[in-house]
Amino acid sequence: MTVLTNLVKIEGLFRERINRFLCHVEIQGKNNLAYLPNPGRLWELLLPGTPLLLTTSRFKGKYPYTVFAARKNASWVILDTQMTNL
Repeated sequence: MTVLTNLVKIEGLFRERINRFLCHVEIQGKNNLAYLPNPGRLWELLLPGTPLLLTTSRFKGKYPYTVFAARKNASWVILDTQMTNL
């Protein structure tokens, strides 16, 4: 569990999904693009305004943020499919 606690966590809001791996998020009032490492539909989780936890991207790529988790009721649901195996 130490890997999860060492991640930089940034709070944001989900705005819209562009494709399977890309979405618009709002961070501190500004719109940004974020990598979504989960190709699932996630219709029950990714609604406009849903609180998200994001991390800075692990790899130097096109997008500065990676979606880590989404808030569902009182819990965080991890969306980064690579992290669920740790």
